[in-house]
Amino acid sequence: MAYFQRIWAQIDSHGVVQNRMVCDNYEEANRITRCTFGDESLAVEINQWNVDIGNKYIDGIFYRTDPETGENIECEYIPDTEEMASQNFNDITDVQEAIAEVYEMVIDDPTPIRIMTMSVNSRAMSSGMAKIYFALIDKKIKTIDDVPEQIKAEVEALLSNK
Repeated sequence: MAYFQRIWAQIDSHGVVQNRMVCDNYEEANRITRCTFGDESLAVEINQWNVDIGNKYIDGIFYRTDPETGENIECEYIPDTEEMASQNFNDITDVQEAIAEVYEMVIDDPTPIRIMTMSVNSRAMSSGMAKIYFALIDKKIKTIDDVPEQIKAEVEALLSNK
């Protein structure tokens, strides 16, 4: 059985973080917090929040006080590995879409300069573009009908080997 330590903010009845503690479960963290700071206090897990003693907990969000203005500023949220991976996946997808759009503009433009630029290493470029279109089709962002004719056979081959 895995045993994980979690970090908890001990929050008093006024919503002020009085302390931080390490505990493996909510029930125990909350019991210790109530014994220490009173029955109206509570423990809130802060593994993903940059929270300090003296910060405020208001409606489920941690705030720090700006020393110059006295304003409440939301404390920094630190995404976990799964959330970061999901964001990276979305970023990669955005880049793939942008590259596909540029590729389509370049092959659709008959300007000799653009054609000459593409022909420098067109085989390597088409192979890479086929992989990008394959990924976008796999993510259900594009369909085979969106693939330019110049690389459609290569994308179809990649899809058939999926």
